[in-house]
Amino acid sequence: MEFVKRYFVRHRNLWSSEFKNPKALYESASESAMRLADICGAEIFRQNYTRKNGRLALLYADFTLYLVLSFWCITVLWGQLLDVMFCVVMIGGAVQAFAKIHSYTNPTIHELQMCNLENFQNVRKYDEFEEAMWNAATFCKFAVIFYAIFAKIMIGLIVAYSIVSSLVGEHYVLPFGYFFPWIDRDTLAGYLINFAYQSTLLVYGYCGLQASDLVFIFFIIHAIARLEIIIVYLKKLDLLTQSPELERNGSVINELLDDIIEKHIQHTGNLSDLDDVLQNGIYVNFGSLVAQTVFSCYILVTADEIWYTGSAVAFGSALQLFSACLMGTLLSSKNDQLIREIYDISWNNLPIEAQKSLQLLLHSAQQPMVLSDGFNAVDLFYFVTIYKQIYSFVAMLLNFN
Repeated sequence: MEFVKRYFVRHRNLWSSEFKNPKALYESASESAMRLADICGAEIFRQNYTRKNGRLALLYADFTLYLVLSFWCITVLWGQLLDVMFCVVMIGGAVQAFAKIHSYTNPTIHELQMCNLENFQNVRKYDEFEEAMWNAATFCKFAVIFYAIFAKIMIGLIVAYSIVSSLVGEHYVLPFGYFFPWIDRDTLAGYLINFAYQSTLLVYGYCGLQASDLVFIFFIIHAIARLEIIIVYLKKLDLLTQSPELERNGSVINELLDDIIEKHIQHTGNLSDLDDVLQNGIYVNFGSLVAQTVFSCYILVTADEIWYTGSAVAFGSALQLFSACLMGTLLSSKNDQLIREIYDISWNNLPIEAQKSLQLLLHSAQQPMVLSDGFNAVDLFYFVTIYKQIYSFVAMLLNFN
């Protein structure tokens, strides 16, 4: 962990010399995500964005055709377990895509991004504030780099598997389960036509999954940063309460406490808006990922040969579930730190009115706003529960078989 910390600090220092302030670094990370989203017609962070654009319409048309072909291929391939399950897994991917498009092109996402940019205003000129925002922007930049590397590796492996298997095997192997049923995929021309069409899914998957997951991570990192800023303010408040000039600091204490309350209200409001926008999408997304993982694991266990694409699907699904749940846990941990910081303040040195305000803040922090899928909070405990359910579903299918 010490190596990771040193690596993080070194890059933060490098970027702090490259960018004039943390806001510029965050805008750079956001622009990287929006360049990916632009291909899908979902560049929601940009001014004057509208869902009524040709690229998004083309994306909807492509995924609709992709769904139709997947269902059609199931009827054509019925009786061939591996091929049918592969089509079912791909249907789950299309459902997940529609859910993400609907959630991450909501106008509220743009409004929340504007709030994120406003958070960089260091009104009180605290050095700790500046450090917290540099850390947040650096995390966002690292997320962009990590997802780009991971996505390139996954896409490269899928394409390499398809091409190499087709060259050395007895038949042509497509990256995904669906194809044009009226075109013979076992001929070179048919393989190339189907491969060319499936390449559009690779492009959309590479760009869309990265962009949506990065937007989610950006917002959670900013929520954590807002809590960190409140903690910084609380520490400053505690120093003021222990000052020998406490009586003369009364107005300063009240102003600082008002800022703390205001920032926490803004934090809970933004998180509530984010939950309203993403809740249904998270539910559908998690359900699709669970279904894809269950069917992929079932085929991996029962098939005579190794299904490399299914392994990639299962691993990618696990990463998406884990990253979302990890971010939820980090947010909860930071809120727990906020509660401890409130308790550590010298309450007895504060005026009665200030104590009442602090008590309201404590009560609000003890009932935090969390992201959920409508039924459960998104955290690592939920991640473990999900994989227990996946194990049960796979075992049930094996017993049924």
